[in-house]
Amino acid sequence: MDKIKEQLNNIDRLILIYGEENDSIIKVFVKDLETWRNTMEAMLKVVEAAERHIDKDSHYTKLDLDSALVNLKKEN
Repeated sequence: MDKIKEQLNNIDRLILIYGEENDSIIKVFVKDLETWRNTMEAMLKVVEAAERHIDKDSHYTKLDLDSALVNLKKEN
């Protein structure tokens, strides 16, 4: 989950750096960054909600969630 937060911060920095550019290609890049950021933020909320519902004895379930999140990241 910390890696997701780190990536969100990195994306925010890129959006700040390139967000004011007028070049059309960069505008598309920034729009894609914003879309990716929204996707990652939604995934983070899902993981946080799921972790709140995981019993302390359900370590295996948390590993499944972490694995699924890593796989999602690789696909995108």
